[in-house]
Amino acid sequence: MSAGQPSEKRTQPRVNTVMDMALSDMSGKAVDSEAKAHDLSPSGFRAEIQCRLKEGSRFKFKITLPDGSVVRGQAVASWCSQDQWGSYLSGFKIIEMSWADRRLISRQAGQPYPYDLFRILAMGSRMLFYLVILLAARNIIFRQPHVREVLWQVLPEIAALAVMCFGLSLILSRRF
Repeated sequence: MSAGQPSEKRTQPRVNTVMDMALSDMSGKAVDSEAKAHDLSPSGFRAEIQCRLKEGSRFKFKITLPDGSVVRGQAVASWCSQDQWGSYLSGFKIIEMSWADRRLISRQAGQPYPYDLFRILAMGSRMLFYLVILLAARNIIFRQPHVREVLWQVLPEIAALAVMCFGLSLILSRRF
C-alpha cells in the first residue's frame, strides 16, 4: 500500500479483477463515467479514477461485475491518493446497497451470502411436500382399515424395491 492508503480492515472475500464503474455525486452528476473498480467486497472497494475526491464525500456508483451483472449503491470516499501515472486511487466504504446486490458480490467473490433466500424457500417447499405425504400416509393407515391391510401385505415388496433403488443409486453415483 502507498503512503496515502490506510491499512486494510476489510475481512470479507473480494472480487479480485478490474471492473468498469461509473461514479456520480448524490445529485446524479457524473464524476467519472470510465472509472475502474478493484478489490470489490460487500463492504467496500478501491477505485481508479481521474479526479481527486474529498475524503468523507458521498457518491453513487454503478459497477459491472465480471459476469455482466450490474450492482448499484452509495459509498463514502475513505481515502484518496495520486498514483505515479497521474490517476487517483480512492477507497470507498459502501453505505447503501440492496440485499440482492450484496449477494451478487458475495457470490462473485466465491462466498455465498449467509442467507440464500432461494435455497431456504426450496428447502421449505420440499419439507412441506414431505409433510403432506406423511399426513396423507397417516390418514390412510389409521382411518382406512382396508387400505392398511393391503399395504401390510405388499410391505415386503416395497422394502425390497427401496433397497434396490438405493443400491442402484450407489452404483450410478460411482459412474461405472
